[in-house]
Amino acid sequence: VRRMKRLARMTVGLASRAMAYLPADAAVHGIFMGTGWGALSETHDFLDKLYASNEFFTSPIDFVGTVHNAPAGQVAIREKIEGPNVTMTGGDASFEQALLAADHLGCDGRPVLVGGADEHHPRFSALFDPSTLMDDTPSDGGGMLLVQADDQPGLTLTPAFMGVNDGVD
Repeated sequence: VRRMKRLARMTVGLASRAMAYLPADAAVHGIFMGTGWGALSETHDFLDKLYASNEFFTSPIDFVGTVHNAPAGQVAIREKIEGPNVTMTGGDASFEQALLAADHLGCDGRPVLVGGADEHHPRFSALFDPSTLMDDTPSDGGGMLLVQADDQPGLTLTPAFMGVNDGVD
């Protein structure tokens, strides 16, 4: 965890919070993640070191973090999730794509994690999404759900487990 940067740390934290609702005798079958732009901090650091060294040196740790599926992979390793591990990167529609992937891959009614997260980067965010320039206070954001597929046709994912006194009505 100490080598992870913002997006991976955020994703692991969101997953840990969602997994707290999982009964001890249940297991998560897969993780489906959406991220509009991936790990911008790692990508920036990788490219910065690459160009500063005249394309000779860079950090392997930063390179691994530039892979869009790296945050979901960290969750799968930490939580011992052995089923599908899918990350969608379709801009603003990434979370919805992750939901559709979770529904289409089925998972036989077993619980899966479905989430979305993105980080704000002072240099890259405005390049990839000019609407971020309208924000008074740029910020990271994300969420993670523990869901399972229903037997009904179509997109029918439902909350897998609800905690007591979790503030959800």
